[in-house]
Amino acid sequence: MVDIPKNVSPFQNCRKVRWFKFKKDDIAKLPREILEMVEQFYGSDGGYYYIPNHGLNGDDISFYLNHSPRPNIATKGDSQNFATLRKIKKGEELFIDYRTYDPEDKILSR
Repeated sequence: MVDIPKNVSPFQNCRKVRWFKFKKDDIAKLPREILEMVEQFYGSDGGYYYIPNHGLNGDDISFYLNHSPRPNIATKGDSQNFATLRKIKKGEELFIDYRTYDPEDKILSR
């Protein structure tokens, strides 16, 4: 592990993702466990689910960022590119503000 400088992407080797849009009815027949994972990882945006072309088993480390209202990483350009907001010390957890993805998220807006 090493410090991560400001304004760099810690996810250099993550692949680009294509997103597919599904209505809840489109995925309703999936097994309950899969539906729960889709909800946890991809949530719902206006009644639609956006699921990546690689599916749940292909998520890279950038999908495992935790939320903080005081993030140390942010999306840059489209929501698939990231940049550190400040120098991040070795061993420090990476956080993003989930509202970056959905500014109207009812849970995070409280």
